[in-house]
Amino acid sequence: MLIAAVNPCGSRPDGIVDLAEQLPGEWKRVCLLPPYSTNRMASDLLGFEYNIESRSRIVSSDSITLLLTVDGRSVVDGFEIGRRNIDFSSLGTVC
Repeated sequence: MLIAAVNPCGSRPDGIVDLAEQLPGEWKRVCLLPPYSTNRMASDLLGFEYNIESRSRIVSSDSITLLLTVDGRSVVDGFEIGRRNIDFSSLGTVC
């Protein structure tokens, strides 16, 4: 998966970040949850129950977007991405 970004670490000269190269683990998709996301929003997006509220500050913070790597019906890893670094929030809730 490629995501366009403005000068992030690990980006190519054209500003594209290849997440397959940057994110560890065996995963099939990347999902983004915007600030103030809830467990319900995560479950609706992922297609299975996942408790983000106990694993992240996302439910009460507008300063981060939660990036989840997913394989099937399992979350492989989660990353709180500071909106000062890269602001994915305009993408909304998306995989």
